[in-house]
Amino acid sequence: MSRLGRRPLLWTAGLALILLPACSPSVEAPAPPGTEEVEAVLYALPTAWNARDADAWVSNFGAESGFTNILGMHFSDRSANQARHAELFATIFADSHLEATVLKVRRVGERAAVGELEFRLVGYTRLPPGVEETEPGELRTRLITVLEYRDGRWQVVAAQNTAIHPAAVASP
Repeated sequence: MSRLGRRPLLWTAGLALILLPACSPSVEAPAPPGTEEVEAVLYALPTAWNARDADAWVSNFGAESGFTNILGMHFSDRSANQARHAELFATIFADSHLEATVLKVRRVGERAAVGELEFRLVGYTRLPPGVEETEPGELRTRLITVLEYRDGRWQVVAAQNTAIHPAAVASP
């Protein structure tokens, strides 16, 4: 048989291999749960804070997650985040109370989300040097989180907490 006689068969077989996956049913993992589950992860933060439980505080953070606090200090993984919060819970925030309001959850594709919260902290002994109360006896902050659906659950992979200064409240 000549080369020309085989070419159409090879071309047809190649085309079938290209198109076959597009016609096959997908075997991808099911889509992750919706924004309610992301909100539950976010609302677990004040629950852990008020229990002074640093292990619970980081329980929804990925092992290599980053956390930047209101002073700009960066904690490069879950264990550093846990250690810092254990220290705070035992000292200046030992008697504090944290409330949270989830402002927004935005899905970014199938397996990522961004969550925005406003925290209201009261009952602290003092604030870290350089941090001003938002109002007398109250510190408010805004926490931005990036979450990924991994290993069957939503996990925080990065978070940035920013203090809301009095000037920000006074301006329009």
